[in-house]
Parts: sequence; C-alpha cells; structure tokens
Amino acid sequence: MDPSQANEQTPLISPQAQQLVYDQTISDHPRSDPPPATSVPWSQVIPICLIHIAEASSFTCIFPFITEFLTAIDTPKDKIGLYGGIAEGCVQIIEAILAIFWAKMADRFGRKKCLILGFILPICSTTFLGFGKSVGWIIFWRAISGLNPAQTINRVILAEISNPSNRARIYPITDPAYTVGVILGTTIGGELSSPYHKLPRWLGGEVLLFRDYPYALPCLTTTVVGVIALLTSMILLKESKPLEVEARPGEQQQQSTVADTLKAPYYKTVLLVFCANMALFGGLYTVWGYTPVLDGGLGLPVEIIGRLSVIANLSFVFGAPFFVPIIQKRLGAKRGLLLTTGIIPVEVLGIPVVQWAATKGRKAIYETLWLEYGMTTLHAFSWPICHQFLVACFDDYPQLRATGMAVTLIAGAVGRATGPALAGWIYSYSTQFPTGSFGRQLSWLVIFWLVLPAVVLTSYIPRDLEKKAEGGHGSDEEEQVAGLLHSHDE
Repeated sequence: MDPSQANEQTPLISPQAQQLVYDQTISDHPRSDPPPATSVPWSQVIPICLIHIAEASSFTCIFPFITEFLTAIDTPKDKIGLYGGIAEGCVQIIEAILAIFWAKMADRFGRKKCLILGFILPICSTTFLGFGKSVGWIIFWRAISGLNPAQTINRVILAEISNPSNRARIYPITDPAYTVGVILGTTIGGELSSPYHKLPRWLGGEVLLFRDYPYALPCLTTTVVGVIALLTSMILLKESKPLEVEARPGEQQQQSTVADTLKAPYYKTVLLVFCANMALFGGLYTVWGYTPVLDGGLGLPVEIIGRLSVIANLSFVFGAPFFVPIIQKRLGAKRGLLLTTGIIPVEVLGIPVVQWAATKGRKAIYETLWLEYGMTTLHAFSWPICHQFLVACFDDYPQLRATGMAVTLIAGAVGRATGPALAGWIYSYSTQFPTGSFGRQLSWLVIFWLVLPAVVLTSYIPRDLEKKAEGGHGSDEEEQVAGLLHSHDE
C-alpha cells in the first residue's frame, strides 16, 4: 500500500506526518527489540504522589463531619442531606467540567506552571471552609476546591515521564497514592473535628479559635499537607511538555479537539473498560453491610464497616506496587487486565453467598467477607493496568495526550458519581422483596450484567496496543521467535 495513503489507524493527522512518526518509531524501536527497561523517575513520581495525597485528603476530610457541621449552623433538618450531598459532590463535578480547559492551558503554558499555580487557591479553600457559618459559605469554598487542575494535569505528566518499559511499576505506585489521601483525609476529618474541650493541648486544645470553629482544625491540617506537596513540586518537578509535533498551518487546532481524541485507535474500547471498573461496589457495600440480616444485609455496626473499608484500601495501597508488576510479568498486560477485570463478575456472584453466610452468624460473615474483599483488592489492581493502556493509546499521538487524559478524568468522574449511587439504589430497592424471591436478587444480577461487558471488551484489545502498554515484552517464547526473525532479516 502507498505509505502516503491514510488508513483506519491514522485518522487524526495528515498521512505524511503520520508516516514520518511511524518511520521514526520503527527506526528507533524495532518491533523485535523491546526498548530497555527504564528506572522509575522518583524525583518526578514523588511530587505527583504528594499532590495526589493532598488533593484526596482535601476532598474527603469533610466526609466524617459534614452532617454535624451543617447541624451546628442550624441548617433545616430536611435540607441537611441535600446540602451535604452538594458539598461532598460538587468538587468532582467542577473538576470534570474544567478538565478540558486545564488540558488546553497545560498544552499552551506548560504542565508544571498550570499545576502549581492552579493548585494554590483550591488547596487553600479548604481552610476557609472550616470557618463557615452558613451553608452558602461551605458550598462556595467546596466549589472553589473544584477548580483544582491536579486530576487532569497529573495524568498528563505521568504519561509523559513514563514509557512502556516502566509503566507497570509507576502506575501501581501513583494510583494507590490517591487512596492514601482518602484514608488520610477521612482520618483527619474524623479525629480532629472535635469540640473544643476534647482537643488535646498539642492539637490546639487551648486555642480559643478552635472553640468557636471546631471544624477549622481538620481543614487547616489538610491545607498544610497541600502546601507541603506544592513546595515539593516546585523544587523537584520538571516540565514534562514535549516539543510540539510539527504540523501544517491550522492542523494543530484540529488535532486537539475531543472528537479527534475519541478517534484515537482503541481509546474508546479501553475507556469503556476503565469506566466499568469504577467503584460500583462502594455504594453497595456500605448499604449492604448496614442493612439488617432479615432484609438481606449483613447487620454490621458502622465502625466495623469503616474498618473493613480501611483494610480494603490499605490492601490496595500496599499490594498494588508489589503484585501488579508480577501479574504483568507473568501474564502480560492484556491477560493481567483480563484477570483483574474478570474477577469482578465473580465478586458479584459472591454477594448472595455472603448474604447466606449472614444467616449463620457473625463468624460466617467474616469468613466469607475475607474472600469477598480479597476479590475486591484484585479487582482494584485493574485500575493501574487500565491507566497504562489509556496512556498507550496516545503514544503515537502526543498532541492529543492532554485532551485524552482530560476525557479520561471526565469518564472516571461520571463512573465514580453514578456507580455507587446506582448500586446503592438497586440494593435498597431489592430489599423490598421477600427473602428468596427474584426481586431480592436484583442487586447483584443487575451489577453482574453491567460489568460483564468490560471483560468482553478487554479481549478485543489488540496485541500492538498491549506491547505499548507493557513495554513490548511478551512471553519468553514470543521473544525468542521475534529474535530469530530479526536475525533472519539481518
């Protein structure tokens, strides 16, 4: 075929430019010789991890005390749930709305500059929130937190400082960092939002300020975490924006649109897998654990549900950096994603098993829950693997990378917002039906059929994209064959 002729793999740039990129890629990295493994750039990864932790802790610190906070400022009882939901959720909604804007700014002015300057006001807004005396004040400063560009720009920076040979080690470190921030934020919010007389001296127990504003201390603490992350980024983080791809006049503007980003080969397939792997179980597990046994739940106390959630999160934090690289080394990126995604339908099928165990006593619940949460942890390992595939979709289209990561953020935000709400609502609805009836099984049946397509879609990911995601390292037998063919060609 004439190399200047466009095909379905090159819908985004001119045929001449695409062929130039292709020829250069082939000359630099022959298919038969995977690029050598690159060490993890810790000086860049550490600031990104700290930004993740700071952002997540700022986002979640109000969760433990928001209801009490709204009650303390005399909010009408029938509006507390509404205003609390708005205060909790508006941050991610605004982040998703502004994701494309921050991608454009990062393309125009640079990643580091936009990340640091854009992060200052949102991280400081959490402190102002703690001094609120009205619902409008609280929601306003939470909305300001949503101006945060970190979710978008962090993804872009990680895509640019990594390469196929070290992604399997970088993403299992950076993805759990956000979970660390969630744990830190909820812990700070729960432990430091005490009335004045309960605060120890070293935490401001004699500072009159915290008597009048008992929720200011946790907010101020998370701001300190953010300032540390900012200072670290200013010192260590380097600009990752690559040189502009040479393009004809007027072509660059066309290449940066969302429509063209969605045309990147296999991006939509991987994006759908990523969305299906979002936290459908977050809302279900909370409601399921608290619901009485006779209504199809587990009848667990709130503190036990909280501890189980922390244990599951810690299992992901400490397990992902160790197990994800092993899974990919043994199975490859595609089969690793098939394993970690394929466990989700099995995890769903475990729900009625644990429900049955709940009728046998608390001991049976814990014995089956350990297995269920083990599958949840394995399921969580799919997130860093999915991120590697999402980044690999733009290896040949660096000019679309920022917009692509912004679209990924938007899709993830939609998944996190609708997944738990949908799962929790379906489960609550199913408890209205008699025990043993078909209606009582709706919760896990609906979720099973919602997540099953992700497993099917994973099987359609092509081998060439897998090589980009995992560094081109196939099985030993495949590498031997590739080496023989390369020697024969020479």
